[in-house]
Amino acid sequence: MCRIVSFVSGSGGVGQTSLIYSLSKMLSEKNFRVCVFDGHFNLNVISLKYNSVEDHDLMEYIAGNLGALEVLCSENAYLKFVKCNCITFNYLAHFELIKAFILELANHFDYILIDANSNAKKQLSLALECSNEAILILSNELCSIRSGAKILQKIYFYENILSVNIVLNKIRVIAEICGNALGEKEISEIFKIAPLFVFPKFYKNNIFENKKAGTKTERMLYEFCESFLRNERIEGDYKKQYSGLLGYFRRKFYEKYE
Repeated sequence: MCRIVSFVSGSGGVGQTSLIYSLSKMLSEKNFRVCVFDGHFNLNVISLKYNSVEDHDLMEYIAGNLGALEVLCSENAYLKFVKCNCITFNYLAHFELIKAFILELANHFDYILIDANSNAKKQLSLALECSNEAILILSNELCSIRSGAKILQKIYFYENILSVNIVLNKIRVIAEICGNALGEKEISEIFKIAPLFVFPKFYKNNIFENKKAGTKTERMLYEFCESFLRNERIEGDYKKQYSGLLGYFRRKFYEKYE
């Protein structure tokens, strides 16, 4: 069964696109068939990261000129991606056709990673309707946490999504949540899910682009890839630190409500 995973975030600049790019490269190195779908129509956010001599476009499929596999651009033998260059593209008029396109690709790939545009409600709905998993990426920004909690509530309405996970890109994110005195509702939404992975420091650049990235960053990315593959949480020094911090704030906030 193909894992179709929507990556969403509460705000921009949290490392969502860079993480998808790194993950797709790692999975393809393991000879998994991976397709990345750029859900930021008209912007080509993640498509710009890949190197391809092909210049195919989703519009060619919409117009009926190319089939689902023919419209894909190739990064390597195992990694493909989909882009949309038309700045006047009306995705709402082709909502169901794009869904059918993604589901057709699922017959040919092990993983489809969707870089969802969480700021556009209809584009986010399109990504979630096609997915069987969702990963929410959070930073320690106030808007990221507030919007992330709302996105979590939205995800729960999609019965097709069988797995929901959270990735934190700063170990201090829980401290920031509480430090910013968010309401009990937002905090409880975040605490419902144990993080799939925690990056101790702000994760922005990936190891494939940042030549100065240290071995610790590289190790963390590969550990995240293994965690993603098994859909399990793995333990490490930073996970232990996070668990202790999370336990402290759980007691601090929930004891007074019991």
